[in-house]
Amino acid sequence: MYYMVRYLVFTLLLLIIASTIQGQRIETEFGKNRVQYHDDFRAWSQYETENFIVYYYGKSRNVAHSVIQFAEQDHDEIQQLLEHRMNDKIEIMVYADLSDLKQSNLGTSEIFTNQKGQTKTVGKKMFVYFDGNHRNLRSQLRQGIASVYINSIIYGTSIQEVVQNALLLNLPAWFSSGLSLFADESWNNDANEELKHLLMSKDRYIRFEKLAADHPEVAGRSMWYFLEQNYGRTRISQLVYITRIYRNLENSFNYVLYIPYEEILREWALFYIDRYDLDNFEYDENKRDIAQFKKRNEQNITHLKFSPDGSQLAYAVNELGKQKIFVYDIQNKSQKRVFSNDCKNPFQTADENYPLFDWHPNNRSLYIVYEKKDVPYLRRLDVISREYEEKSIPESYQTIFSIDYVNDNRILFSAATNGFSDLFFYKP
Repeated sequence: MYYMVRYLVFTLLLLIIASTIQGQRIETEFGKNRVQYHDDFRAWSQYETENFIVYYYGKSRNVAHSVIQFAEQDHDEIQQLLEHRMNDKIEIMVYADLSDLKQSNLGTSEIFTNQKGQTKTVGKKMFVYFDGNHRNLRSQLRQGIASVYINSIIYGTSIQEVVQNALLLNLPAWFSSGLSLFADESWNNDANEELKHLLMSKDRYIRFEKLAADHPEVAGRSMWYFLEQNYGRTRISQLVYITRIYRNLENSFNYVLYIPYEEILREWALFYIDRYDLDNFEYDENKRDIAQFKKRNEQNITHLKFSPDGSQLAYAVNELGKQKIFVYDIQNKSQKRVFSNDCKNPFQTADENYPLFDWHPNNRSLYIVYEKKDVPYLRRLDVISREYEEKSIPESYQTIFSIDYVNDNRILFSAATNGFSDLFFYKP
């Protein structure tokens, strides 16, 4: 009897431990702690459709409504392009803006590294945010869906498959990143102009390997577009599948297209040489624009505006999250920094929406909108004396996308509130 009681107690303990382990299992991974400036993330809700589970919190609910519609509308098209099916539903985490996305603890730390222009994905999960433009939101979704499918095809879905293929496969960055952009929109005017600019630049990225090393997204998208135009759209999915089987890019191209990989690279170069007539293009390094100002390679110019009298040019730069505004004097060809905010962060995507600004008609004052600790501020700055006045803007404005001076008592904002973007007159 004593041994039977011990046996029952031992069995019960095993069941409790097993249920505890199972109960602690959660589909969402947690990464490093991040500073949070509000408690909106405490309450998450979800919508579930045929192919997706969409998670949202309070102020991202209206964005989630758009996400559901866009995702279901575009799912089948991307599925047909890649000719692949998934048994599991894709999970989408919806954020009201980029600032909230960067505050969230959801997801592994690698997901939030500085990958400009790429939808963040891990496994079957993706992370999207609203920047005031529903076209950009839809583009994020299409790229994310494609990335989840590409990872499922190449690396599999089970842990064993993922580990095995991750160790054996060593694909170049252009392969997946370019394909997700191609799945979003195979080609458009922006992609065409960006590639044309690079190929006609002084560096002449006519060698695919050089372009892919410095600009993998541009190179990858141009390669997939070239393959579609010359070998047909069906070759895309075939190449992806065969690459997983062969675990070698060169052998996969040779098997599917019956042409050596080196020859494909030469054909790619000839395709764009003819397209842009590069043989007749001469790079003129003596060309000069009206405003020549220095900037580092890591600095992206995010906004610029001439003063009302055209004598000065104000422009904002973002260097790995460090935001600055400079004023360039066109006549004297000199510039000075008039605003600085935040610090460099190479590990997270920089929010290039801020700072925003507009000139006062007196040609010496700037109205500046920036964000600090998830709170927007409006500053009136005298660019000569550097004196300024500022006040916080109500947090009901989730994100401000543009600012235009009307008069001293009215500023016109394009902003988002409750997940909707609209125009607002703001009275300082």
